[in-house]
Amino acid sequence: MQAQEEKGVCGMRDEKVIENTKVNENRREDKRFFKKFIIVLVLATVGGGIVGAASQVVAEGVAGAADRLLSAFLLVAPFGNLILTLLLLVWYIAVFGRLRKQFLAWDGEDEETIESIEGKLSAGMILTSIASILSYFFMGAGFYAIAHLEMDPYRVMSLARLAAVFGGLICVMVLMTVMQKNIVNLIKEINPEKQGSVYDTGFRKKWSASCDEMERMQTYEAGFYAYQVGAYTCIVLFMVCFVGMLTWDWGLLPLAMVLLVWLVQTVAYGMKCRKLSGHGKKHKKSYRA
Repeated sequence: MQAQEEKGVCGMRDEKVIENTKVNENRREDKRFFKKFIIVLVLATVGGGIVGAASQVVAEGVAGAADRLLSAFLLVAPFGNLILTLLLLVWYIAVFGRLRKQFLAWDGEDEETIESIEGKLSAGMILTSIASILSYFFMGAGFYAIAHLEMDPYRVMSLARLAAVFGGLICVMVLMTVMQKNIVNLIKEINPEKQGSVYDTGFRKKWSASCDEMERMQTYEAGFYAYQVGAYTCIVLFMVCFVGMLTWDWGLLPLAMVLLVWLVQTVAYGMKCRKLSGHGKKHKKSYRA
């Protein structure tokens, strides 16, 4: 009995020693990075002040150049999606057809060839995702242009711009859907274990379920990297909107929208981590039981 008590006391001492070692390690680590943190904070404050002061000085010149660029852009904006459709079609005809021929001619052993094909297919999926975001931008910019450009007496150009906005949006959406469907189907031919159809609303869930563990880990790592990049982007956009609010009278809405995206991203990430951590604890308890 006495031996057990002594053993228990020794165990508690060992835990305290480990705890004290970790505390000292944390202090050393915090002390080492604290100086760098203060330097970065001071530089950021000084840089923000310089940017704010400089923006007041160059506000008129920048505003004049921005107005000229905006006028030129508004002439092209209604036709942006038509131009985007043409660029996507060029890539699809020039690249995708060649990739399919390469896969059909593949001997089943040359790994470099199949990796090259899969890499270009992945680039194609990224391209369609970028085009999807740009299509919404050009739709909004097109309507903005129609509302702000001077209308001709017979409204011919206004109707032409309106038709270009709607027609371009339909064309780019149809082409992106066809491209994604054909790219996904070719990936499924290369990897027969892959499941899911682009036309299915649950495509992402089925596709993720058919991926192996390594592919899922790559997806999770890429997702965390995207979360970090998004947070840094929100910081930069906040500074831009803050300067624009003070200098060019942008108002609070752009600032609030950037902070809303940042807030939703942060809360969603934190809640998901908390939920996953809670599930992990439940599994551990059930395993111990």
